[in-house]
Amino acid sequence: MRSKVGPMPVRANSNPASIRYGIEAQQPRFMKDFMLIFLGQDYAALDLSPEQIQARMGKWFAWAEKMKAQGLINKGEALHSPVRRVSGPDRIVTDQPGSEIKELIGGYYIVRVADADAAVEVAQDFPDYDLGSTVEIREVVVFDGM
Repeated sequence: MRSKVGPMPVRANSNPASIRYGIEAQQPRFMKDFMLIFLGQDYAALDLSPEQIQARMGKWFAWAEKMKAQGLINKGEALHSPVRRVSGPDRIVTDQPGSEIKELIGGYYIVRVADADAAVEVAQDFPDYDLGSTVEIREVVVFDGM
C-alpha cells in the first residue's frame, strides 16, 4: 500500500487568520492535516469544582469556535477517561480509571494548516497548559485507497 503524504493544495486568500497560519496572500500553498493530542490528568483527579470545570469547558468551546471561524478545524473529540488496553502477544486486556493515569489522552483536534510550525501556533491557545497538560502534534499520514 502506497502512502500519500503529500499535502493538499489550496488557494491562498486574504483572510488574516489564514495568513497567520501559513497561507501567504496571492500564493498557492499546500495544507496538511495535523493531530493535536491533549495529554494531562483527568479533571476528576484534580478535584476541580463544578464551577471550575464549567469555566474550563467555556475556554475549550471558545478555542474550538475560534479555530472553526478561521477554517482550521477538521475534526475533534473529547475522550472518556476510563481506559481499556489490549497489549502483547497474548492480547492481555487491562482496565484503568482515568484518575490512575498520569498522562491521559483527553481528546484531540485535527487541524488543517501549512506546516508543523503553524500547528504549534494553533496549539498556543490550548486552555489547560496551566494544569501542567501537554499538546502533542503529529502530522496525519493519508494512505491511498483508505
